[in-house]
Amino acid sequence: MSRTMNPKLTPAKQTPRSRGRTIFLSFFGTVSAIYLVILTYQAVIHVQAAPQMPLHEAHTLGGRVKGAIRTAVPQVQFVLVRLESFEQWH
Repeated sequence: MSRTMNPKLTPAKQTPRSRGRTIFLSFFGTVSAIYLVILTYQAVIHVQAAPQMPLHEAHTLGGRVKGAIRTAVPQVQFVLVRLESFEQWH
């Protein structure tokens, strides 16, 4: 089964996969299969909260850290924040 580029997908509406497909098709016209690997930036960070900090405040802190990372580095697609008590490390 051959597939051709969907002209209804404008560049602004395309996903990374469909953009890759568009680029691929611009070189080859039609294809029978596409295998596309998208490399993304991901961050895993350990946040140490003060032992006396309530859990909901620690989660808020983790969310603020996550937001700050994604704002500072927009290319980051995924951020995992692991909350740990400060005393676990010291």
